[in-house]
Amino acid sequence: MAHTVATFTAAEFDRELRTARAHLGADAFETATARALVEVGAVQSTNLEVVFGVAARIIADNGPTPSSIRRNYSLAGITRDYIDAMVAEANA
Repeated sequence: MAHTVATFTAAEFDRELRTARAHLGADAFETATARALVEVGAVQSTNLEVVFGVAARIIADNGPTPSSIRRNYSLAGITRDYIDAMVAEANA
């Protein structure tokens, strides 16, 4: 069975996130951004490398912080539009 982020328990997700972070050499801020993207449902990928790729693009573009993503993504507007554009670009 292919696992999506939604099928992970919290402990499994934490382990997968730590493994991806170590494999990709991501820093704590990139990891926090990736976690926020998953928590709000912005990224529907089963591949955490894609999630970290979107997080890296957001950081490189001086985009919203993880706390801003959590607070504002569900409200729609510019934050949601920005993140959705970054996700679409990563999936293109």
